[in-house]
Amino acid sequence: MEPNQDLNKIIGNAFQTAIAKKHEYVTSEHLTLSLMSHEDVIRKLLPLEINIEEIVTIIKQYIDNEMENIVSKDGAKPRKTEAIDRIFNRAITSNLFESKEYLLPFDILLSILDEEESYASFVLNKCGVTKEKLEDVLEESNQEDIHNRACELIKHFCTNLTELAHDNKIQHIIGRKKEIEQIKKIFVRKNKANVLLVGDAGVGKTALAEGLALNFIEDYNFKRYAMFSLRFTKLLAGTAHRGEFEDKFEQLLKAIREYGNAIVFIDEIHNLHGLGQNAGQPGDAFDILKPLLTDNKLKIIGTTTESEYRRFIEDDDTLVRRFGKISVKEPTIEHTKNICLNLKQKYEKHYNLTYTNDAVEQAIALSGRYQKNKAFPDKALDVLDLVGASAKLSNKRVIEAEDVETEFENISGINLDYIHKNTSYLEYELKQNIFGQSEAIDKVCDQVYLSQAGLKLPNKPIANFMFIGPTGCGKTETAKEIARLLNLEMLKVDMSEFREPHTVSKLIGSPPGYVGYRDSQAGNGIIVNHLSEKPNSLLLFDECEKAHPDVILVLLQMMDEARITSSTFVSADLQNSVIVLTTNAGSEKFNSETIGFGKTTGGLSNSEIKKLFKPEFIARVDEVIQFNHLNRDALMSIIQREIENVYDGLGTVGVEALFQPGLAEYIYNEVKDRNDGARFVINTVKQMVSKPIAREKARKAFHSVSSTIENDSIVFEYK
Repeated sequence: MEPNQDLNKIIGNAFQTAIAKKHEYVTSEHLTLSLMSHEDVIRKLLPLEINIEEIVTIIKQYIDNEMENIVSKDGAKPRKTEAIDRIFNRAITSNLFESKEYLLPFDILLSILDEEESYASFVLNKCGVTKEKLEDVLEESNQEDIHNRACELIKHFCTNLTELAHDNKIQHIIGRKKEIEQIKKIFVRKNKANVLLVGDAGVGKTALAEGLALNFIEDYNFKRYAMFSLRFTKLLAGTAHRGEFEDKFEQLLKAIREYGNAIVFIDEIHNLHGLGQNAGQPGDAFDILKPLLTDNKLKIIGTTTESEYRRFIEDDDTLVRRFGKISVKEPTIEHTKNICLNLKQKYEKHYNLTYTNDAVEQAIALSGRYQKNKAFPDKALDVLDLVGASAKLSNKRVIEAEDVETEFENISGINLDYIHKNTSYLEYELKQNIFGQSEAIDKVCDQVYLSQAGLKLPNKPIANFMFIGPTGCGKTETAKEIARLLNLEMLKVDMSEFREPHTVSKLIGSPPGYVGYRDSQAGNGIIVNHLSEKPNSLLLFDECEKAHPDVILVLLQMMDEARITSSTFVSADLQNSVIVLTTNAGSEKFNSETIGFGKTTGGLSNSEIKKLFKPEFIARVDEVIQFNHLNRDALMSIIQREIENVYDGLGTVGVEALFQPGLAEYIYNEVKDRNDGARFVINTVKQMVSKPIAREKARKAFHSVSSTIENDSIVFEYK
């Protein structure tokens, strides 16, 4: 066992005294004189009210006058006496039994008192330094040392929330009276005096837990408690080797218990799961924590989400019994408004600007309507923060509602402009690009207008459409244009890939026990993954009649409640999305027939639609829209558009094009009897116009091209 630094210094001083006196031996008196001259020993002996100077004087006189018989004649280095060996051996043995790591000065002083034949022991006892008194002082000193070490350890690994509360550096809790009362009741219970706050990310769990420190210093029943927040990064730093984290964590928990009246806040407490666990062996940080939660000497308040609670905590009955669970719900709009109005002063001070109340309300309204995958109040505060940052960079001093709208478009990618536009723009734009489907476009626009006017049913998508019609009539193109005009991210799902029932896992993730379950983001399925990143989307389920009926049923929840839940219980919201299903089934029929509440199915009869889709599925579709075969005007418009694209393409490479006006009519005569839709028309223009010109361009350079119709064929002239 090694002596500590202070004792090493004391031993060195004892040897120096013996050398100065030219003594052949270092005795207990030399050692006692050095001990009684050390400032830490003197400080700890002060409670005994003894005359230390008297002890030092007597020992010095004894060394000067009574040790002439051990003066060395040859000046050799002094040696230890047998008494010194006995003193150190006793002290080491005692410390080993008490599991002490180091030998301390007081351990040697106690051992000297056991050396009955020593003059030093006689003097100490005579002056009032008895073993019993010394042990009492040592006990008090040890308690003080333990408390100091505990404070030092806690300071290193935790943040003192109570100190921050006294310094007014913690935000007051706004509302949440019910939750605060629940927390206090749990903390004063005999059992389960530990709190677990469970709620969605962003609802204010951390702010509630930290705000308790401010609440407690004003509450008579809790003023004696100190609150600390555990810093995981500090705890994990430098724990590369096995056992290092466990040692740190155990020491910290022991220090907190020894501190007394302490409450520890552990944010995202589920992170303790698996920490410190060795491969192939049981036990983790939770197992270290559980035994310490039984006697109420250690109180914990932790936070976690509902999904993490189910995944890491709920199955551990022992852990569940140790905690009182409190659900922290998302605040209401009014509660969120109070929070934002109270906190806006901090943002104003930080950015040196002013938020109007209208700007705050607009941030709440926009985030509430469009950011369904986030929670109040966090999402509203995020908007205010980002708007403030943008205004700071542009030297703006007052933030209005219009500034919030502009910045919200930038951070969310959502186009708010269409809400304020004349509602006829959507219809006009669609008819400019989709030819021959005026009736279908009218029905699409009517449903979108309902949503824009705020008249759609709550908790529903913007619209649920089923497009029926022959191939190439514009169903998919209409969906693409809706997405473009409403600034929605489009996700196209080819339902022909879902012919088997097990393929539903592609949409919502693999079930437990199957390959891919919880496989990073892929485990949530393509729909939830897409909507989590882009909540404002158009979901196009193409050729839905080819999918297995079990797969189609997955869409029911999406269409009815504007929500889909993955196999891992991750949900995504569709209230700001459009759902489009397309089918070619029954498209050869044109005997329009009405089913349900005035829904026109066009080519699909009542019996046929029931064969393809269940009644509960059809009932959730807002509009079943028939797309017709393309008539002459539609085909001519498509041909003319493709010819104009050829003009534009040639213009980019410096070639002037001049085609005979009859070119479009000639191409129409070639395609009019095919009924193969727009794709065939586009390919025909490519075959008859684009490819011949491209082939000639590859052979030689030219600056202009013109066309004529000769002998029932197109003739191109290049210059």
